[in-house]
Amino acid sequence: MKNLALTLLASTLLLLNSCGTTAGSQQEADGLVVANVVCPMVPAHEADPDVTVRWDGKTIAMCCKGCIGKWEALSDDEKATKLAGAMKQN
Repeated sequence: MKNLALTLLASTLLLLNSCGTTAGSQQEADGLVVANVVCPMVPAHEADPDVTVRWDGKTIAMCCKGCIGKWEALSDDEKATKLAGAMKQN
């Protein structure tokens, strides 16, 4: 019974910890660490860790699937600039 209570407590703490992010933190999506918490295409929107692309060895989260196409249309220099802007807001 004690083990069950400890397991439930640990699970609850993990869930609560993953629900919020703090400055400079990263989100997790399917076991991958997401580099950003705001969308690089629409920085006013929170990034969804379930809507991601891989770029330059990083998992980048977008706010919606519509931003993926916009991201893919950018040059690598534009992507670097957009991601740097999003990272400043983390």
